[in-house]
Amino acid sequence: MTEPTGTEIVDQFYRWTSEHSRLAVSQGWDMFDYDCSGMLQLQRSDEEGVFATDQEAIDFVKLQAERGDETAKLALELDAFFEPLIYQERQEVWDRLPKPIFF
Repeated sequence: MTEPTGTEIVDQFYRWTSEHSRLAVSQGWDMFDYDCSGMLQLQRSDEEGVFATDQEAIDFVKLQAERGDETAKLALELDAFFEPLIYQERQEVWDRLPKPIFF
């Protein structure tokens, strides 16, 4: 897989609309802009308090997608697109941090 271009990332970001977000939040989750990076990440919505963890929210969204929920299907598709990019960004930040010296 080749790395997506900036245009492809922006196009994917804008597939998630305010209507999708409203529906997701009403169920206790949403796609959030990871560190204001323009990359979306599926997480629980803390304010709604429906899920104790992000993983619980992800499991719920997977179940909803299996049942045919189009918003959940889109969320999983976008999460699959963005998650490797988010991981790569985290790794690059980690690599730039000074490494501890152990004696």
